[in-house]
Amino acid sequence: MTGPDPAAPGDATAPDGTAPDEHPAKESSAEETEEHDQPQDAWAARRDLVDHSPRTMKVGSHAAFGGGYVAGDQHGVSGGRVTGDVVMGSKTVHHWTFPGLSTAASASGEIPPTTLTRLAATFVTADDAFGDLVERLRRERVLVLSGARFSGRRTAALMLLHRLGAAPVIALDRATTPSSLADAFTARDDTPDGTTDRTTDRTGAARGYVLCDLETRRGSALRETHLLGAADRLAEQNAYAVITVGPTAVLEDDVFPFVWRPPATEDVLAAHLRVRAGEDAVPRLLGLSAVKEFLDHGHQLREVAAFAQLLGRYNAGGATEQEVAAFSLVSLENQVREWFEEDETTVHLRDKAFLIALAAFDDGPYALTAELGDRLYDFLQQTQNRSLAADIPVFGTHIGKRLQLARARLSEGEEHTE
Repeated sequence: MTGPDPAAPGDATAPDGTAPDEHPAKESSAEETEEHDQPQDAWAARRDLVDHSPRTMKVGSHAAFGGGYVAGDQHGVSGGRVTGDVVMGSKTVHHWTFPGLSTAASASGEIPPTTLTRLAATFVTADDAFGDLVERLRRERVLVLSGARFSGRRTAALMLLHRLGAAPVIALDRATTPSSLADAFTARDDTPDGTTDRTTDRTGAARGYVLCDLETRRGSALRETHLLGAADRLAEQNAYAVITVGPTAVLEDDVFPFVWRPPATEDVLAAHLRVRAGEDAVPRLLGLSAVKEFLDHGHQLREVAAFAQLLGRYNAGGATEQEVAAFSLVSLENQVREWFEEDETTVHLRDKAFLIALAAFDDGPYALTAELGDRLYDFLQQTQNRSLAADIPVFGTHIGKRLQLARARLSEGEEHTE
């Protein structure tokens, strides 16, 4: 199907004999010149902008905007409604912090007294150093405990406050920073002007605070000035605080934490069995072959408590001897699953590679195991992202802390190598 050629000469004239664009072009040019010479009204410009907006940005709702209204949903705002301030340009916001209303204090919570009583019934210490710690806390008002995970440091912190008769005991959010430590120790009955209503303290006992796993990093280390400021605030309130940190916590040289070491596994197990099975059943249960095998392995205190619970059911006829014998293997499987389910911040990929190498070359030289673990770490990095180059730290590896994470024992011996 064909039609007239738009380029044909015969079609270039209008019915009146003039070219189609001759006169309208002159009139349009004059109008455009007149429009450019006169500034456009701001309100008209805003209306034209809205009228020519895409349909996806105007569905029918309205939002307050600079004293007027903008029709339609705002692009990128869920729900099609905008509430609050809409600011074009800069905006200055002043934040005011009042004593007793800080974020750290609002995230605190009281530990039930029944929990403290239950922990006190099964708490044991390795030596007489615990009594010295109680007196040190009484004297300094704040104490730092350093120890590995699942070594009982939290229970020790709570028992220190319990021995002092602190009530209530407040658990603070671990997101509390060292610089905001003093502000976190604020009584709940404090008023915004910093005064305290002492009439609400009916018991007259000192208040206790526990802060588990204080987060520190380079540039935000725990310093003596932080502890001194916290001690002053605690003395004003007649309160005490215990802070727990991990072995890798960033502490200044003027901070002297107490290194917490867990008591003997057999003593902890016996204390739990006295509560769950009675004093008379403890010797018989400890004499079981499965229990002796359990005690020969290095178990964490949380596993000892779980094993005591299982032995309590076994003593009452609610568990079988096979379940008792299989507990160590189940604990090992749970530990391995926990290691590899943790994110990179808790258990680094390099540490996971070392754990695999240690399992493959158990009882081998540490240097060889560490080297093969780093090679595996390189391969795992390439699996995650092939564009990354090998990134193996030269320094920063502590053998003791590495073996502590792996729950491995280090022994010395002669090894013939190349």
